[in-house]
Amino acid sequence: ARDLLVRVGGFDEAYQKYGFEDRDLYFLLQKKLANKDVLILPHIQVVHRDSITIDQVCDKMFEAGYYSAAIFRRKHPQIYRRMTYARFDLTLMPKRLARIGTVMLRGRQWMATWGDKVVNSPLFPFGIKAVVVKSLSALFYMAGTGKCR
Repeated sequence: ARDLLVRVGGFDEAYQKYGFEDRDLYFLLQKKLANKDVLILPHIQVVHRDSITIDQVCDKMFEAGYYSAAIFRRKHPQIYRRMTYARFDLTLMPKRLARIGTVMLRGRQWMATWGDKVVNSPLFPFGIKAVVVKSLSALFYMAGTGKCR
């Protein structure tokens, strides 16, 4: 595996913040190897067992939207537009929608506190908690893309 990474040049060092470096490497491998040695195993899952707060998730998704998405969007515009992330990218929407990002950032602390309460409460089933995390992730990704306009 190491020789394969060396052959394609490894990870792009332009990605200095969270997000998209793994997808970028995947598409680089796919392109340079003409799909010969790239396998997609949809039944395989990665489980992160680190402890992370909703506030930290919001920070990471904001970073991905603000820094990393721009790099990936520039390198792989057609692929990016087909990804779910593009639906939440304010740089691809009319400018008047960019205000959404500013509004969300003002309510950031409240949203993160509320999200932490829901996720850590025994009262809510896993499905509700998952929706809260995905929704906040999308909102803060969107805010990051709006900030870089």
